[in-house]
Amino acid sequence: MQSTSEGTVSQWSSHEGWGVIESVDTPGGCWAGFSVILGTGNELVALTVGAVVPFTWEAAEQDGFGFRATSVGSGRAVTPTVGPSAAYFSTLTISYDEVDGVSS
Repeated sequence: MQSTSEGTVSQWSSHEGWGVIESVDTPGGCWAGFSVILGTGNELVALTVGAVVPFTWEAAEQDGFGFRATSVGSGRAVTPTVGPSAAYFSTLTISYDEVDGVSS
C-alpha cells in the first residue's frame, strides 16, 4: 500500500543517485532513488538537502531503510506550458519530378 507525505531531504548523493527523505510518516527515513524524481524537460534529476518535497512511499526494505519512495516531487514550482512547445519544430516538404511534362 502506498501513502503520500511531505518530508525534508536529509541526504542526497548525485554521484550514487539516491538519498533519504525524513518525514513523521516514515520514521528512520525513506530511501529515494533518482528514477522516481518527477522532473520536467531537461531538468537535472536530483534533490537538494534541506528541500521540503512531496513524495509517495511504500513500506519496503531498501538499503537498510524501512521505506522506499515510489515518486518524489522536486520541490520546485513548475509552471505549466500552455499551447504548443517551441522546444521542437519540424517540417516536411514533398515534391515530385515531372516525367514527360506530367507531374507524378
